[in-house]
Amino acid sequence: MTRHNVFSVPATLPEAKRKAALDLQVRKSFPYTNPGFAAFWKGNDATVYAWDATAVQAAIEKAGLPRKPVIIPETFIRDRGASDARLIAALEGFEGQIWREGFLINTRWWPVPPQAAEWFNFMRASGLASTSTSSRVTPCDLAVLERPWTEGTFSIDDLSNLFQSQRAIVILATVALCPFLFLGTYMAIIAAADANLKRESAALSAANQGLRKDRSESFDNLEAIEDYIRLDAYPSQAKVLTTAMTLLGSGAGPRILSWSFDRGSLEIIVRDKNTLDPTSFITAFERDPLFEGVGGTLIGPERDLQLRMALSKKEMN
Repeated sequence: MTRHNVFSVPATLPEAKRKAALDLQVRKSFPYTNPGFAAFWKGNDATVYAWDATAVQAAIEKAGLPRKPVIIPETFIRDRGASDARLIAALEGFEGQIWREGFLINTRWWPVPPQAAEWFNFMRASGLASTSTSSRVTPCDLAVLERPWTEGTFSIDDLSNLFQSQRAIVILATVALCPFLFLGTYMAIIAAADANLKRESAALSAANQGLRKDRSESFDNLEAIEDYIRLDAYPSQAKVLTTAMTLLGSGAGPRILSWSFDRGSLEIIVRDKNTLDPTSFITAFERDPLFEGVGGTLIGPERDLQLRMALSKKEMN
């Protein structure tokens, strides 16, 4: 079961910090030890669906699904609303939605279609109450989209794949010749051009086979080279450790149980005799320019603090 809420971050907050600020608000607002969430941004406002990531991962493993499937709220794969209220027939139950200028501002779920009074109360709580409670709302049965509307309708990758398809090239060439069809005298020319284009496409594909293989090997080498470059793209571990220990506090402060660094991602697990407050440490690390995207939670029976963050790349001369 997912839960919905709308959050706002300061308009002056840099875009790189918005995700971390939203992550902190989600952890404070939803009753999950390890929340997962998906968001749609409009300016500095985010409409968010959150879920228990631990329970979802257990269900994924039990079902034998891939280790890291993409989790998308059902609302994001059905047509978005405009500026109105509507009741959606979901895969399980019914969801009431309030939209304002294409932005989802409130939701409520029912296992069965709500009674008129229930719908009236939902509308009133959203500031859209009508003057009558005598009629029930009719659920909308919306089709499932091929991709989430939060990702747009057509990407650059789609365009690239389209122009790399031989079949698409033939179609585009035929469409370019369509004005001649209206004259009714060039059908034979179009057929001949189409056949010739197919032959040339087949010959070009065979000739490019070696080039495609070389290109693939080049990308493999490039990935290895970039891995080596990334090793030098971040501050030294000595500097990172010194800064982290300073932020954690010296003396009788928390002690580090675990330190894990991989390609710019850092995970620290610390323990203290007293229960630690994740918010204060997240705030402290976020203020230091060495770290970004900081998140934290308490784990295990000892209530150890697990901090996850990314390192800012050092300035290159």
